[in-house]
Amino acid sequence: MNYEFLAVELDSGAHTVLLRLNRAEKKNALNFALRGEILHCLLKLAQDDSVHAVVITGSDEIFSAGLDLREVSSIGPENKDEFLDSVKSMFNALALFPKPVISAVSGPAYAGGFDLACLCDIRIASETARFQQTEVIHGITQLVTPHWMCVGLNRIKELAWTGRAIGAQEALRIGLVNHVHPVSEYMGAAMDMARTIASYDPRAVQASKRMINDCLPMSLEAAMQHQFLVIAQFFGSPGSKQSAGGFVDKKHK
Repeated sequence: MNYEFLAVELDSGAHTVLLRLNRAEKKNALNFALRGEILHCLLKLAQDDSVHAVVITGSDEIFSAGLDLREVSSIGPENKDEFLDSVKSMFNALALFPKPVISAVSGPAYAGGFDLACLCDIRIASETARFQQTEVIHGITQLVTPHWMCVGLNRIKELAWTGRAIGAQEALRIGLVNHVHPVSEYMGAAMDMARTIASYDPRAVQASKRMINDCLPMSLEAAMQHQFLVIAQFFGSPGSKQSAGGFVDKKHK
């Protein structure tokens, strides 16, 4: 897959794909073209059984400044629906992507860039990462789901309504990111995690992702019931018996 503003690096041996936002001269702003490329790529990768995990990143200097403000400033009644459909389609494709996605964030992740990172399953940050929901500053509203699931309702309300920026260490402390590394190491850490996840049975990993998302709106009783229905699909399968048997044999050698 060749794109103008999105670089795609496939490691077929490790079953991973790295998506790199490639609009550095515009701070990786998510304009119409880049949103379309991200959407197209995610839809293709969702159907590619050889891909088990995805990493999304920008550059060491900036993840993404968010939606392109030149486009935002040109929105009127005649093009508002087209603009919002483009944004919604890209974010929905990421939110509903069936395979694990890791965002590797260095430098600013603002507004739509904040959303892009939060809609990934796992976030790995460099020490220079900076997160900010700037929408309120520009007089517009923002996404708060699933962001609040990472940091809690109180914190996401504060970030959404004050437009306050937070650094990597605060993001780690409040649960917005999973790990923080030096700039020289964050990409390697993200790719190592992607390769680890991709090395396991993709059916089990993807079923786990579906199960987690499906359980979110359920009551505790319903969630427990649903989880055991999913678990029952894998216990006793040839793959699980072989893996468990191999582990027992190795342990007793």
